[in-house]
Amino acid sequence: MNLTDDISLKTDDLHWLTMDQAWHYKVLPKNKNGQNLLLYCEDTADKHALASELEILLGLDIRLEPVPANQVAGLLS
Repeated sequence: MNLTDDISLKTDDLHWLTMDQAWHYKVLPKNKNGQNLLLYCEDTADKHALASELEILLGLDIRLEPVPANQVAGLLS
């Protein structure tokens, strides 16, 4: 099974995070609509704490969509 089958990243959305931020927080941008940024995150992440920290860092409303950790790792590599 290919880890990237279920997740498609749009190049237009990649600039919302730096590579270092994506690696550190283990998140990937899915979509941005106005002030809302939807990110893929690892299913094992503390979603409330992660969203709060990213909202402070990025100044946007953050929504998280959990996906298997190995899928995130595969896309970050």
